[in-house]
Order: sequence, then structure tokens, then C-alpha cells
Amino acid sequence: MPCCSENGQAIGSGIIFFGIKSGFFRLFGYNLSQLFFFSVFLTLDGLLFYESLSLGLKLFPGSAYDNLYECYGAFPVVTSFEVVEHVYFPREYAATLFSLCEHGGTVILSTPYHGYWKNLALAFTGKMDAHFTALWDYGHIKFWSMKTLTQLLLEAGFENIRFKRVGRIPVLAKSMIAIATKK
Repeated sequence: MPCCSENGQAIGSGIIFFGIKSGFFRLFGYNLSQLFFFSVFLTLDGLLFYESLSLGLKLFPGSAYDNLYECYGAFPVVTSFEVVEHVYFPREYAATLFSLCEHGGTVILSTPYHGYWKNLALAFTGKMDAHFTALWDYGHIKFWSMKTLTQLLLEAGFENIRFKRVGRIPVLAKSMIAIATKK
């Protein structure tokens, strides 16, 4: 895995975006060329797509299972949007996020929201098979609730975990955003 700097020194500063989704970078109004993006997909398709856009982003391949801290250092803010539901080993993924986060830093991650009322609504409307489909290549393999995501983050060593439900009304939210700190 290549290091970010010529001399192999860790360069942790700013924000690291762990995983990239189409259009995600447009959410931010600052110079994205100063930020670091890591592709955590099973293929390099996401990385190659963003490289083809010639946006001047610093893009690096990497996996949730690699020792990214050793090569890239720690960052004050670590983000990972809509990734945790795709990983086979969530504890290793959370440990990687923890290692990439500076002491006193913040991790922000999102995943599709699952809760009692949303699951009941899916069952009532006959949408369970469509929502939890097994036919989506590289699709969701884990389904998180606030309780299970809290447990994962606590086990990794994060604290002060709080959530925001986004999209639709809260009980039927599309996603949840977890914000936690590393002491």
C-alpha cells in the first residue's frame, strides 16, 4: 500500500473520508484537494471513477482491514458514510477508524437506519424482500440499529456517542449518523 508522502512519513491532518459515494464531495464548500479519500470497495471501481473526474483529490486505495494508521497517520476528523453495512468484519473496521482518529478527535459515520417502526412499516407494506435483498452485488451485508452501532463504537474505544436520524421522518429515517469521540 503506498504511503501519502514521498519519504514514507505519516501525513495525518485535516479530514479523512473513508469511502466515497457518488456526489458526496459536493456537500463541502472548501478545497477538497487538501483532504484525503480512501476507497474501501472490494474493487477499485470507485477509486478509478473519481480519478477519471480530474478533480485534484488525493485518492488512495485502502481497506478497512489494512493498517492505514501506520502509513497515513491520525486525523482530527474521520468520516465514513454508508460503508459499515458493507464490511464483513465490523470490529476490524471500527478498530481502523479508531486508529485513524487523533486523541480528542471525532469520528462521523452513517449507515441505513433500522428500527422497530421502520421494520414494521416495511413488513406491513410488503417491502421486506426489496429492502433486505440478497441479490444486490456488493450490497448491504449488515443491518445496524442505534443499539448495535453504539456497541460497536464502544467496543472500539469511542465515547460520547450520539445519533441523528436523517431522511424522512425520524421513525422511518433513511439513514442515521453516529458521531463519537476518541479520548
